Amino acid sequence: MTSPPFPTERWEFLDSDWYRAASDPLILTGWDPREVRQALLELWASALATKNVAEAPWRFKAGCDGLLEGRPLQHLSGRVLFDGLWLKSDARALIPRPETEEMVVLAASETPEPLRILDAMTGSGCLALSLARRFPRAEVQGFDVSKEALELAKENAEALSIPLQLRVFDALNPDWSALGRFDLIVSNPPYIPQSEVYNIDTSVLNHEPHSALFVPDAHPLLFVEALRDRSLQGSLNPGGLLWIELHPPLAAQCIGCFGDEWKAEIRFDLSGKERFLMARLKP
Repeated sequence: MTSPPFPTERWEFLDSDWYRAASDPLILTGWDPREVRQALLELWASALATKNVAEAPWRFKAGCDGLLEGRPLQHLSGRVLFDGLWLKSDARALIPRPETEEMVVLAASETPEPLRILDAMTGSGCLALSLARRFPRAEVQGFDVSKEALELAKENAEALSIPLQLRVFDALNPDWSALGRFDLIVSNPPYIPQSEVYNIDTSVLNHEPHSALFVPDAHPLLFVEALRDRSLQGSLNPGGLLWIELHPPLAAQCIGCFGDEWKAEIRFDLSGKERFLMARLKP
């Protein structure tokens, strides 16, 4: 039996056999109908965005099968919207999340006109790219220990025609002098204690890099302390800002490790969780 033509208009798609055939199995497996609608619209749009439109029906069906298998929507569509930027998304780096997007907005609102910005452990490049767009006169750098993640960040920068300086570098390296000094340092480092692995959704565990997610139980503030120490040792200019995304249960411990050299505070995300640390290095 021949499949009906693949719809090219949004209203047509939502009222089509394509939509009904894809949504029913997802709802039966426990998906919320509103989430089904959002996911299928994204798969439909990304399928139509392919260079070869004739492949759109196949791409859409493959995406729907992937959802039933528990694969992340962003990997199936190949993209994610972050702070108004469409970024390529795949298994090489963490999927950019709404909370991280909130940190961009907060950091930009607290920083007048930074001349040099560093995104430590940049992953997909989402923070660096967003800040580079917001501050076009700034020099923006990003580093990551993962060559694969940096390749993804490079592809995103090239696709958006946003200049970034990217390098392979380990945040735990005790000497950051080669990077220079910055007015703003941002980071979404690994912060989930390894013992909490069983609380993480299987779609994350099976498809996103563990090295970007987890920290040792014995040293959960490993990267927070590294960012603090390297900033104090000269990577952050006096009066500059350090923004770090945190594991909310560890927020009190995080702010407790910032001494008198800093004016530090915890900021909440939109869900009311203690998600971000903002620390200004005193002049």
